[in-house]
Amino acid sequence: GSNERRYRLMPILNAQWQNGWFAGFPRGVGYNFSDNPQNEYGLRLSIDHGRKQNLSTALNGLGDIALRPELGAFYHRTLSREIKLNSGLRYGAGVDRRGALLDLGLNYRLTLAETSFLTLGIHTNYANNHYMQSYFGVTASQAASSGYAVSTPTAGLRELGLSAQYLYKID
Repeated sequence: GSNERRYRLMPILNAQWQNGWFAGFPRGVGYNFSDNPQNEYGLRLSIDHGRKQNLSTALNGLGDIALRPELGAFYHRTLSREIKLNSGLRYGAGVDRRGALLDLGLNYRLTLAETSFLTLGIHTNYANNHYMQSYFGVTASQAASSGYAVSTPTAGLRELGLSAQYLYKID
């Protein structure tokens, strides 16, 4: 909820096995039930990393949000050789563990070589009111310790972003 920006560069490491299981960061651990690479769907367990109030002076008095496991489901649809639609639903984040996120994204994949790819994407996610209250709201007790006014945000758009990824496929 702060107006301060923070930029992070982080590696993404994922492994996927032929039997449908996958594991990695940030996808978590899960299973793809589909044998068709054009339509992938399944279940996963991932992590909501929470928030530490000491990350920013703007968060002082708002308290920490603990790391939480999230249960999720996903559906990905390949529209063409280059274009893929991604969607997912995650549940379990936030102070009360009832935060939910709907993730939607569209990726364009450019083949650079047989094992190298550049992926450009746009993504968004929508959050329920429990998630929004945990991360962007201010309860009465938080207002007393932070000096902010009580705030109760409703469900809605949480994030809209662009991404660029370089992928190297290890066989």
